[in-house]
Amino acid sequence: MKLHILVLTLILFVTMGTAQSPLALHYSNLSLISADSLEKDVSGTGFASAMPAGTREGTKSTGVALLLSLVLPGAGEYYAGETGQAQFFLGVEIAAWGALLFNNSYYNSLRSDYQAYAGVHAGVKGSGDKDDQFWIDIGKFDDVYAFNEKRLQDRRPERLYDPEQTVWQWDATDNRLTYDLKRLKASAIKDRRLIYASAILLNHLVSAVNSIRLTRRHNNRLARGAEYRFFVDTPGSAPAVTLGLMARF
Repeated sequence: MKLHILVLTLILFVTMGTAQSPLALHYSNLSLISADSLEKDVSGTGFASAMPAGTREGTKSTGVALLLSLVLPGAGEYYAGETGQAQFFLGVEIAAWGALLFNNSYYNSLRSDYQAYAGVHAGVKGSGDKDDQFWIDIGKFDDVYAFNEKRLQDRRPERLYDPEQTVWQWDATDNRLTYDLKRLKASAIKDRRLIYASAILLNHLVSAVNSIRLTRRHNNRLARGAEYRFFVDTPGSAPAVTLGLMARF
């Protein structure tokens, strides 16, 4: 694509002679110049620095945008020049991770609480060597003997506990029920981890697809052209200001 620069210049001279006319329009000029002429004639002026970033950098890679957003949501959008959308996806990522970490911490606190409660009211000793099923079982039966009897009735001897190694005895049924409510609450909090983890994964995927879309739009805009930019320059030491309009086509 050939690049031309449409320059509309207005030279404004400051007139210091009279207070009635502090600013006077000297002349205006409309001209069409090529990109080569631009590099030779206006190099070092304020015009070159006013060129849009997209024009200087050229097309962008959709593969790079995809990879960036898969690693960190918002990075692909930032690469495509959309800082607003980049901030949105990054904000969602931070919020989702924050919620997940807080949820894990809260669950660990609730689990420690119901295990300590079982130690006080059911005589359970040593929580580190107990699996999740054990903590479910002790909330359903008053003691280990009642549990084993039920398993024998159900013809499931493989589920029996050895009373010599694993024992519990609730001091009151109400305390057992209170314990079970504590455990169920902790279990519900634990299940929320799937929600937050899914939100994180979805945010990565949506950001990846969106970054591809934005990168393609950026490249299409470059292919079509139609980029405009105003610039201001002071030529040399002359008491004048040059106002320009740049168009890429």
